[in-house]
Amino acid sequence: MISAVKLKLLALHRNRIGFLDVKNIKQGKYIKLFVYEGEEMVKDSEIKAKVSPFAIKEGEIKQFDGYEGYVSIVQITNKIDRNHITELEYKILEYVDKYEFMTSRQINMLLEMDGIHIDNGRKMVKKLDQMLKTKLLSRYYFGSLDEKAAYKVYCLEKNAKHLLEARELKVKWKPTDNTKPVAVMKRVLATNQLVLAIKSKCSSYKSDIIKKVLVADKENELKANAFITLAQGITKIDVAVEAVRREQKWEEKLLARLNLYKEFYENFKEGENGLNEKPYILFVCEDKKHMAEVYKVMVMNKLEFEGKAYFTYDLLQMEPSLENTWHQFIHEDQKIKLQPLNIELLK
Repeated sequence: MISAVKLKLLALHRNRIGFLDVKNIKQGKYIKLFVYEGEEMVKDSEIKAKVSPFAIKEGEIKQFDGYEGYVSIVQITNKIDRNHITELEYKILEYVDKYEFMTSRQINMLLEMDGIHIDNGRKMVKKLDQMLKTKLLSRYYFGSLDEKAAYKVYCLEKNAKHLLEARELKVKWKPTDNTKPVAVMKRVLATNQLVLAIKSKCSSYKSDIIKKVLVADKENELKANAFITLAQGITKIDVAVEAVRREQKWEEKLLARLNLYKEFYENFKEGENGLNEKPYILFVCEDKKHMAEVYKVMVMNKLEFEGKAYFTYDLLQMEPSLENTWHQFIHEDQKIKLQPLNIELLK
């Protein structure tokens, strides 16, 4: 356990940058923590949270945490000419455009996977702060009367769109994206956490597409939150990721999504949208109990998707290995059991 004194020290550093060595008195070990504007940048194995940071909390609202003011594209061009905006900034903008809402931890994970190592937490946060000031990024945090989330959320700003389009990149971001409510943002963050966990830990990872179109019909359009392809040797599976949050009327919203998936399965045509067979659906829930709540909605409405529905929850993505983190509900002896799966492709 971290002592009360050191927790107070950590609180004092919430808006500052640096390293903090915290002694674990019980184990007699030291854990090095990166403090990124209030986020503890620790290894997955060191995270001991009992509640997902992306779970819905009653009364929580979104708060703007960026910079006011106007920055012209001429000012941005001058910064590029003086090498104040480099390939590192462009790389970060591409990540955030693809994944829409990201924590600094998620951004740092992608940089590490691409072989880009930031020397320390101070440099990382300084870089992100500069991007806020130049209106390349915007930043928010979630809070209520009782508490404030330890992490902050980054998304694109208008100047980022200009820079990326100048490189002939198709930018998904729209100004109205930054008005999305807490529940939508947390759904995206939970999806990203799962995708990045698979990308960083599974050798079978091949690709991920965010908001892949499964049904293009305008009236009944269906986009998976994410679409992951895993392959090893002759074995290959496609997985549509569906993150579910306990937002207001979440069961009704989930049922509407399930009915869209039902139509997709019933009308599936080989080769359509680049798919040769029906994908699995992986439901990303807030916690273990939530998996059962989601499955109950499915059973009550006779929507079980030919045994292709798998379940996981947020904190399982912190496990060193993901091979036992996906579950399936099994009907056995007139009972329903939750069974962890041993999936070789997730090793």
